[in-house]
Amino acid sequence: MGDGRAVLRSTIRESLASEAMHALGIPTTRALTIVTSDTPVVRETVEKGAMLMRIAQSHLRFGHFEHFYYRREPENVRQLADYAIRRHWPQLQDEADKYHLLVPGCGCPHGNHDCPLAVRRLCSWRDEHRQHVNSGADL
Repeated sequence: MGDGRAVLRSTIRESLASEAMHALGIPTTRALTIVTSDTPVVRETVEKGAMLMRIAQSHLRFGHFEHFYYRREPENVRQLADYAIRRHWPQLQDEADKYHLLVPGCGCPHGNHDCPLAVRRLCSWRDEHRQHVNSGADL
């Protein structure tokens, strides 16, 4: 609905979907727990609100980079990239072109071989139509 609130039924569905993806070997965050709220949420009817708490190796997302990029804060983009390299790809730290290796094409360290097919297709589409894509939200 776009109001930033979740209801119990959709939160349960999201939890089941993420666990199914994990069971299929698809990289995803894991559902830790669902917490309900007494605050009513209006959808087709008034429903119980809920929140899905997730766990992951990292909650770093492309949007974090975009936040600093669109605020014209290149030093913060660099700091975030340095953090990502230290935390997730330490083998890139001493590379002269570590930032290009971090995000070749669109975000697959060491090229497209480490990325799921859907990500490779999305990245190639974005690269091919770069003049029409302003941010990840445009995809």
